[in-house]
Amino acid sequence: MDLSQLSTPPQNPAVQLQDSVISGNVTIHQADAHEIAKVVHESGRCPACGTGNTTPYSCESTNCESIFCFSCMQQYIHGHTILDHKLCRVHHESELRCLPLDYEFEKWEHAVKSQLSSLESSESLLKNAPTIRPIGVIFGIGIAIAGVLGDPELLGPLLGMGVLLAIGAMLLPKIVAANIKIAQEKLAGLKQNMPQTNPPERPLIAGRNVPNFSENDVREFIYS
Repeated sequence: MDLSQLSTPPQNPAVQLQDSVISGNVTIHQADAHEIAKVVHESGRCPACGTGNTTPYSCESTNCESIFCFSCMQQYIHGHTILDHKLCRVHHESELRCLPLDYEFEKWEHAVKSQLSSLESSESLLKNAPTIRPIGVIFGIGIAIAGVLGDPELLGPLLGMGVLLAIGAMLLPKIVAANIKIAQEKLAGLKQNMPQTNPPERPLIAGRNVPNFSENDVREFIYS
């Protein structure tokens, strides 16, 4: 064995560290464990809270440039609703405040659908009123006559039913027109009071569908 090899210290190979977030490629020529840990710690430091050796996140609201880490999120997520998107504290809290607006919009949608269904039925009935009206009158008169000529005990009920049916058939167009007017007024009120689910402070999430349609859009959907 060549003794000269024992007196020659082993060469320290260059250590390559890659960090695409902060510092780019880092080369340490005389690295020890302390120096490596320091570089990793500093290159992964959160710019918001200063926590080291962490992964930075960008706020997913497209109009926000905040950068934070998991330690930051723990301060405002712990014990609260977990959202599907990583948001900074301001936008996270804003999204939580806006979630009830989505529920209010769902209730509004159900109310609009109910009024549209009522309006559709009334419009169909009014369209067929010229045919339904004489049939109803004749049927009502027939019931009344049957009551007069039939069992005396059934005279009152049948006569009353027949008269009401005949009168209702004669007034059918006016009754249906009144119902249509009421439904239209309610729809107009609902349209004016459509909940605003996307206030300016709410996070802008890429791909999120924000409700934005008119009464005619809903009617076309219901009637199609």
